[in-house]
Order: sequence, then structure tokens, then C-alpha cells
Amino acid sequence: MGGMRTRAPIPTRQFHASPLHLKPRTKNRKRKSMAKIEPYTKDEIKLLEERYTPAQMAAVKAGELAVDPEHLRNAQRRQDPWSLQYLDDLSKVDAVIDNPIRAPHSNTDPHLRLKTDEELDETLGEYVQSIEPNEWPDVQDSGPQRDGAAQETPDPLIQKRIELMQTVLTENSKEDIEEKAGRMWDEEMKANARDEKFFDMVLNARITVGKEEAERNPRSAEAPELFVPGEETLKPKRKKKQANKGANEEQEEEASPALLRLMQMTGFNRKQISGLRVKTVYDHQVTNQTRMGKINKHYMLSIAGNSHGLIGVGEGKSEESGEARIQSQYRAIRNMQPILRYEDRTIFGDVKGKVGATELQLYNRPPGFGLRCQQYIWEIARAAGISDLAAKVTRSRNPMNTVKATVAALMKQKNPEDVARARGRKMVDVRKVYYAGAMG
Repeated sequence: MGGMRTRAPIPTRQFHASPLHLKPRTKNRKRKSMAKIEPYTKDEIKLLEERYTPAQMAAVKAGELAVDPEHLRNAQRRQDPWSLQYLDDLSKVDAVIDNPIRAPHSNTDPHLRLKTDEELDETLGEYVQSIEPNEWPDVQDSGPQRDGAAQETPDPLIQKRIELMQTVLTENSKEDIEEKAGRMWDEEMKANARDEKFFDMVLNARITVGKEEAERNPRSAEAPELFVPGEETLKPKRKKKQANKGANEEQEEEASPALLRLMQMTGFNRKQISGLRVKTVYDHQVTNQTRMGKINKHYMLSIAGNSHGLIGVGEGKSEESGEARIQSQYRAIRNMQPILRYEDRTIFGDVKGKVGATELQLYNRPPGFGLRCQQYIWEIARAAGISDLAAKVTRSRNPMNTVKATVAALMKQKNPEDVARARGRKMVDVRKVYYAGAMG
């Protein structure tokens, strides 16, 4: 076939953060280089005085004197590697980046070490000796015990404290100590004076030997937390006032057997199930040929997620469309599985997925990139809580296989910490050091 020509394949454009540059319709005009900025002339000042008040004109003149014309002429023209990649006039001070609150360098001790078991026992002994005799529980003196007589059972409160001390003082985190000590804080313990001493000792007990400041407030290269312990990161939500609460409460409808079975299998209550993001992404009719004739049914494909790393896919088929939809949605909720998310917004690296003849690739993207993918992958990403993602589907674009391949690709992600542990390495996130915690 010498006379036939073979057409070269059209290359597909790769996903990129930069927009597509199209040729302008009008003639391209080169911008004139900005010359030296001259001050206002008398005629221009007269025109401005007709438009603005004297107070506004005074502000304009003050601004002209405060801003250097050379700075305006060379603004946003830096080409050096240290130029900022974003718009920032650098006129505001960021408390996290510019003035981070850190512990002094004196709060370091190179000889700091954990206490041994003997030293922890000494700490417990000092606490027992500090208890006054009148603070111990009242025990009736029954005299010497005879052989074979039943011995008195020790105070259960003291036994609980001894067990707590043996476990708590070996922890390296003060948060664990507070959590375990808070579990034992009940009404019986509050009524006794020695309880306050005990919990103060547990919360303030040292677990290291060395400089106290190095344990209480150590010096670290990481950026400090934005909020102190106990401070809320978000504004408290206002509670809605209900005038007649009893009259406004509607009787909830009885749950269907399918919903009850779903609640038993997943452990979710009715409120949690209603808060999930569930959507039917594809439906069509199928026909089954039997000896009794053709039987038409509705096929539904649904996805479910909690927008925080859970995603599931479910299929349903029934003669009634409503029943098929409920089947697919309940199965999607039942099949939800956790996936990895980098910074709770994108995926770890680029992954591939294949189901049948459908092959696709998912790419991680920087913050603010968005979801640039087809509708089925977009719905899955929204349900899973992924906000920055790019995708490319090759070969077949069957909707059912696309949904299944996307979920399979998300499940194939590898955790970098597991990879580092398998290789015998230690992974450290240096972004907090270089960016002072301002990551995002």
C-alpha cells in the first residue's frame, strides 16, 4: 500500500499546574518598559482636587511621599532564585514564621536519661512516706491474726494507685500520664485529701534524670504549636435555641430491617450513617433471558465515604429502581475501607489501577491544585476527602471499571513510614524546620 499515508498519533497533553496558553485573538503588543515615575503635575493635582476631598488629597500626597517611585518601577521584577513564588508585600509580621516562640538554648542537657526501675521505686516510696497517718483509710485493729485466719484485704484504692504508678512512671509522654490519671478521677477520690497529693505527684513526677528544664520545656528545632493546650482551634459553635423542644422533636421513623442489619454490621448509628457522603454514580438496565422470558432489572453503582479517608463501592440490582439504589448504597457503606492521604488532601505519590480493559493513573498534586479528573474519579475523591488530585484514564473508559480501578489504585498506596521501617531507615519530616510549621 505505497500510496497510503499513516497519520502520526496525536499526543495527549499531560496534566500540569500551569494553565494552557492560547494565542490571543488580537495582535500581540509588547508592553513598554516602565520609565521613571514623575510626580503629579499642577493640572493633574487640580483634576484630583475636583474629585476628592481635602482630607483625601492630604492622604494621597502623604502616600506619594511615603512610597519610593523606584520601588514601584521595579516591583515584581525579581528573577533571582530567592524571589517569592507568591504575592506578598512583606508589610505584615507573621507570628509563626517571623517571631516563633521557642525555648531558650539553656534548656538542653546532653546527659539527660530515663530513670531506672530502682529510681522509679524511690519516687513511689517518697510519695508513700509523704502521706500523713490521718490520711490513710480507717482500718480496725483486730489484733494479731491467728494461723489460718483470713487476712484483711488491702485498700483497693491503694492497690489501684500502686498499679498506676508502675505503669504511668514508665511512660515517656506527659499526655499519656494525664490521660491515664484522668480515668481514675472519680467522686470517691476527690473526697480524700491524699488523692490530690497522689495526682499531683503523678502529673508532676519526673521520668528523667538531669536538668528539669530539659524535660519540662526542651529546646527543639520544630516550630511550636499554634495553640496552647486547652485552647480551641475553632470558634465554638453556637447552640440553636429551641423554644418548645418537646413539641419540635418529631418521632423518628422505625428503621427498616436492612438498615438495622447495616447498623449491626458496621457499628454505626443512624446519625453517623446519615452523615456519610453517599451517591449513586452510574445506573442502567440489564436484561436476563430465562425460559420464562426476558426479565428486566435496574443496576446501580454507588460510592460512600466519610470525607476523612474512608471509601467504599457497592453494586445493587433489582426489578425496582429504589430497591436497587438502597442495595448499592448500603453495600457501599458496608464495604468502606481506609485509604492513605498525604496531609489529608492528596495521595502518596503516583499510583496505577487496572480493572478489565480500563487502566488509569492517579497523580499527587500541590495544595490548591484541585481535582482535575473525570466525573467518576471526582466523586470518589470528594467522598474520600481528597482535594488535590490529577488522573488520566487510558484504554477503556467503562464507568463501572473506572470506579473500581480508582478505588483499587487508592488502596495500593504505600506508607513511606512502612517502607522506611522495612529498609531499616528513619524518616524525618524536615518541612517543619525549614518552613517553621507554615506548610500548606
